[in-house]
Amino acid sequence: MHPADNDAPVRAFIDEVSRACAAQGKTCGLRELLFCIRDIPYGRPTRPRDPLSVLTEWTGTCSGKHLLAARVLAAIGVESRLYCQAYRLDDAGDALPPEVTKPYMGHEIWDVHNYLEIEAASGRLKVDVTWSHVLAGIGFPTTLQWDETTDFCVAAPPGKLVSVDDPAALNDVKELLLSHLNTEPARALRERYILDLAAFASRHSAPLRRDEGIALTLRAIRSRDAAGRTTT
Repeated sequence: MHPADNDAPVRAFIDEVSRACAAQGKTCGLRELLFCIRDIPYGRPTRPRDPLSVLTEWTGTCSGKHLLAARVLAAIGVESRLYCQAYRLDDAGDALPPEVTKPYMGHEIWDVHNYLEIEAASGRLKVDVTWSHVLAGIGFPTTLQWDETTDFCVAAPPGKLVSVDDPAALNDVKELLLSHLNTEPARALRERYILDLAAFASRHSAPLRRDEGIALTLRAIRSRDAAGRTTT
């Protein structure tokens, strides 16, 4: 497929968010685009870790959502770098809902999380669009407000950090890390854990079409902005 063909769906998404913002009399900025990706329901699309599948099916995990975010950022001229952060599930603590992690503790399971760093006017900032804002109240770490001067909350505990120079190589890098860090039984348990995590998240959020998801995100931004004005 020609690169321009790959870019067309990404640019169509940017245009869709821009039109939805304009309909509310708002400007479409970096926050609006990233928060719309953040609020894509968590789950595996037909082609896991494929950013265009995340976009068309409106579902994705940390890898696919951050690959999509990187493509959107590139389309608007914002430099980004993709990272893998490998961590032991036993070290998750409050970083993930204990209802999901507890059955998997003590099995030496390693997972590999993804996030981005971007070049902003205020310097390099971490961007993590893993969890929708609707999951914040049940223990999922997500960023609800952002003014382009601070890091997003990273949705995983600290761990081994690996920079991914070529986003197209993410699948290979991630699989290599998972295989190297996990025993075979732990790798199988990790797969069950991811499925349980997705099921738990889906029980607390409704499936949405893309236009519905964008509208929901923009309403949440408007509501929080209004709340912020009343408290200052």
